[in-house]
Amino acid sequence: MSELAVGTRASAQRGLGTPWLALGATVVAAAIAVPVAQLPLKGMIVVVGAAALAAALVLVRDRAVAVLFMLAASVQFMFHKSLGPIAREVSGGAQSIYVTSTDVLLLLLFALWLLEGTLWRELRAALGTRTFVIPAVAIALTVPSVLVARDLSLAVGELTRMSWMYLLFVYVALKVRTPRTLAFVIAGLLVLALTQSALVVAQWRTGSSLGLSFLGEESELGVRTLDDGEIPRPTGTATHADFLVSMLVPIGLLALSLAINLRRGWYRLACLAAACAAFAPIAISQTRAAAVGAAVAISLIGVVSLARGRLPWRVLWASLAVVALGAAIYWDEIQRRVIDNLGTAQFQKEIASRVELNDTALLIASEHPVLGIGLNNFEQVLDRYDVYGLIFFDNPVHNLYLLVLSETGLVGLAGLVLMAGLAVRVAVRLSAVRDRLLSAVGLGLLATLVFFGIEEILTFALRHDMPLAILWLLLGLGVACLRMDRARTLETA
Repeated sequence: MSELAVGTRASAQRGLGTPWLALGATVVAAAIAVPVAQLPLKGMIVVVGAAALAAALVLVRDRAVAVLFMLAASVQFMFHKSLGPIAREVSGGAQSIYVTSTDVLLLLLFALWLLEGTLWRELRAALGTRTFVIPAVAIALTVPSVLVARDLSLAVGELTRMSWMYLLFVYVALKVRTPRTLAFVIAGLLVLALTQSALVVAQWRTGSSLGLSFLGEESELGVRTLDDGEIPRPTGTATHADFLVSMLVPIGLLALSLAINLRRGWYRLACLAAACAAFAPIAISQTRAAAVGAAVAISLIGVVSLARGRLPWRVLWASLAVVALGAAIYWDEIQRRVIDNLGTAQFQKEIASRVELNDTALLIASEHPVLGIGLNNFEQVLDRYDVYGLIFFDNPVHNLYLLVLSETGLVGLAGLVLMAGLAVRVAVRLSAVRDRLLSAVGLGLLATLVFFGIEEILTFALRHDMPLAILWLLLGLGVACLRMDRARTLETA
């Protein structure tokens, strides 16, 4: 009886402790909430994100997968902490040496990897292979141009960002080892696409930036100038509609490839819905270069899927019929948009301005063919070449290839070619494997490379954080999927 009484008393004491614990937690939360409430919106979002991250580390068993999911989903909200002066007038590269919220999550992932005790062994085993050496060499080939840069801090800032992207590639390529982890990363990307699409629709309907100007450069929506008016162009959480769409289209291509290749109906429908959401901002924001690149990339997915028997012809004909019906119903609106984008004096002015910048980039490359004028320094030397008055003065050349050539010379361009060759090789090999999930990722990556290959002729989206991070993350997934397929082959051999 005495033992029962003691046990009952102890249980009562534990029960009494629970309300006190809850009360203490409430008091602490209230004390924290007071200063947090005084923060600007950006600070509040950072605090909430930090709280969510802390909760995930405490409550979730597989912490690395949870953080990786958060990293993929949070690329759309990149907060920056500059480590020096900020050159806000620069738009063709990093404006300073800085760390982003994505970089912080990446450091946390490496820390968790270090705690596992396998970090150095796995890095030594992998980093000597061609797959990981080539990207490092491509980045290293831009280093000589830093020595001739007018603004050294801008060159180092861009080089630092490239190094962060390489670390992202390495982590994803080596640590995504199972279909489950792969699914979580893809889910994070789909969440990103759905969130941005919802924001774009809301901005389009309200005609406002929804108070998200603290994430970008403008307090109001960007516009496309017409001969007799303007067209608002929603940007989501990006600084420009072109950069928004360049972030979303690769996710849409991956989702479309999954929708065609996966077997389970619900997964396919979810991926198809995400693909539609990712592609919708192309029409809403009226991004011409992205529209052309996406059309070719989508066609590539369709042709390859038909050739492999994974896309039935009846589905293709039904899809074309729906598109034709929609075009017939909205023909007047389509015609008006085509005229607004291609049939105005403003469009001719934009063509002329890009030709001027292209000619300037070629002139710079002809005078500095080997090392260029310095990584991320195109806008810094533009005054030397603006003899007759450029239409788009203080803008980088709207062509990534010419931008790389003029800034880093033939040496840096060789690095870009090496990197592109590796990416295409990974995508082609992965798209040919038997596993439907892995091959779908490969086909989505291949379509993404085609998209950027075309789009970057008319823009420089890959000099901005969000599209750049998505591309390196997808390339890391491609390498990870190849490693998974190779491991399965060895197991069954």
